[in-house]
Amino acid sequence: MSKESFVIRVESSRGMFRAEFPSNQATFGELQQKIQDKFGIAPDLQVLSLTRPSQPQFVKSNSKDTLAKIGLQHGQVLYLILATNQSEAVSTKQKEEKEAETDKDKPKAKSVTLKTSEWVNDPKHRVEDTGPKHVPFHEWIEDRQKKYANQPWNIDPPTFDYKPIKFENHVEFSKLPPNAVIKRQEYRHCDVIRFMDDKPIHKFKSEWEKSAEIQRAAYLIGRYELEENALDEKRKGKKLLYANVYALYIPPQKGEVYGVKLLKDPHEGLVDKVIAACGMERVGWTITTLDRSGKKYHGDIFMSGQEIFTAARLQEKYKNPNTGYSRFITLITRYGQKEAQGFQISDQGVAMIRQGLISPDEDRGFMKVNAAPPKVYLPAVINENKQIPQGETFLPDALLVNVLATLAKTIKPMFQHIHFPPNGTLEHLSKHLAYHKDKPKHLAFSDFSLLVFLPQVMDLELVCEVAQTVSKKEKLKPELEKRLDDALQRCLP
Repeated sequence: MSKESFVIRVESSRGMFRAEFPSNQATFGELQQKIQDKFGIAPDLQVLSLTRPSQPQFVKSNSKDTLAKIGLQHGQVLYLILATNQSEAVSTKQKEEKEAETDKDKPKAKSVTLKTSEWVNDPKHRVEDTGPKHVPFHEWIEDRQKKYANQPWNIDPPTFDYKPIKFENHVEFSKLPPNAVIKRQEYRHCDVIRFMDDKPIHKFKSEWEKSAEIQRAAYLIGRYELEENALDEKRKGKKLLYANVYALYIPPQKGEVYGVKLLKDPHEGLVDKVIAACGMERVGWTITTLDRSGKKYHGDIFMSGQEIFTAARLQEKYKNPNTGYSRFITLITRYGQKEAQGFQISDQGVAMIRQGLISPDEDRGFMKVNAAPPKVYLPAVINENKQIPQGETFLPDALLVNVLATLAKTIKPMFQHIHFPPNGTLEHLSKHLAYHKDKPKHLAFSDFSLLVFLPQVMDLELVCEVAQTVSKKEKLKPELEKRLDDALQRCLP
């Protein structure tokens, strides 16, 4: 883009693009033509707004009016409002263009998704997994135990110590950390993320798609379980580590067009106690995104730099304290697509972020090598056999570990309802009880969002007893039901 060019950014539920002109004397008709070329929507069917679609301020101009006359500024965002049929047509056009580009250029590796993994589960159909091959961690260790039977020091996975070194009077070369040579991880700590109940994730996705210009996130609540490998007949008898998901928890957050920021959760401790009472834990998180492909990214952005950074922090937070490894998963949910993509950040990637080597770049598809502070040594970062200078960027795909994503063949919900809102109040509690007044308590309270709300208004120990009973689908004992009724009378007006 030349310095003299004039750029208008056009944003829609199907992504954003830059319309570039020689100057602001270009006409509105020329802008409409660029939109038609990009999205396939004729000028007379284009609905443009100066403000977000929630409070639109429509652009009403003649096709011969200049952009300067309309009052548009260099870099300004216009919002293209798409009807349902238009959105579907744009999606089809983008898919066809992407397939054509893939045929022309060497494709990037793709992850196995909810859609493809369902085919994998069908023995009549086989789907080729063209993505990087990752071995279950326990198999990887077993193979190394055989290979290095006489060299036990080589069995454990590599450790990554990139801790910065301050230069003092004298630093021995042997004490400097090694360079960070980025390599794809051969193993994965969790193999499959499987939804045992499809209602929570479908509700989360459908509510987001009503206003998809703002991204959302939710924690995946479930259990890690080692089970027989039912996805690959060639590996029959082997086991996979599943993250079985039964519920979603929506934490405080700030959603933006290109991402979401998790905010401090004042109830985090209470929520985790209730989750544990149900015999579960936070096994991952899901984040939404619009389309964000581009040639400079060599196709899709699987995870943005900021998503990788946050995911690495979450993996660090929810790692196993005994092993130091994390099984925490990131699930990418895309607009208008049934399938989702599962990832982890490699152990090396987590270490590089933890020790300050890399950080998200302003360009969301890249990570940046951090500049060393004065009198501090940071190891060099090597990616694809090239050193990335400090302050420069690189595509972070090699830091990702693919995780299979699927729905359970047989749905096994833990909770009966998904009615209670994630930001519930006493008023919501009162309405919920009135609606379910004729049901036994273990059914009326069989709503995960309700259970994690209750510690805000009554005794935590009592709530945990109720949650434990409800999650097992057992009736409340008379003594427990009486204590619950007494607590409800105290907290409800």
